[in-house]
Parts: sequence; C-alpha cells; structure tokens
Amino acid sequence: MATPQIMPATGTYSNYQSVTITDATSNAVICYTTVSGSTPTAANGICTSGTTYTGSFSMGAGLSIQAIATLAGSTNSSLASATYTLEAAPPTLTRPEAPTPERSR
Repeated sequence: MATPQIMPATGTYSNYQSVTITDATSNAVICYTTVSGSTPTAANGICTSGTTYTGSFSMGAGLSIQAIATLAGSTNSSLASATYTLEAAPPTLTRPEAPTPERSR
C-alpha cells in the first residue's frame, strides 16, 4: 500500500493553500486528521477514526495533517504528515508628510 502524498508540502506560506491528498494505490481510501496529535485509523478499507478524504480543503494557520491509505484485504499504508504555518504579512508603515509652508497657511 502506497503512502499518501499531501500537497502542498510542509512549510510556511503567506496565504491559505488548497490541500490535496492522493495515493498511488488504485481504489485506496484515504483517512486523515487535522487535529494535532491525533492519528487516523482504518480497517478493511474503512476509516475508523479521522475523516474519509473526499476532496481538497483549505489549510488553516498551524494546521497539522496526518493521513493513511487503506484498502480491504491490504495492510494500511505508512503515515504521511504535513504541517502548515501562515506567515503574517509585515505591517505597511506610512510616514506622515511633513508640513510645508504652503500647507501651513
């Protein structure tokens, strides 16, 4: 059983990203969690804890994803994981204009 691939890769991003999880094993069911410290479980092609992956979703700040693939009659895949950090945009500073003789009249 192939290990799921989580995209984009672990990293720091300046804006939200769409997360996709794929698996190279035909007809594999992907189970995932987004709660830090929790691990998905599965038996015989059915997720027993976590969420069954049905399509891409938006990552949040500090999101940690763990995923496994399962298929009836096969051993579950190894665990895949990714963690995302959102980088805060630097503040935009504007300097007030100094008064000019024309403005002080």
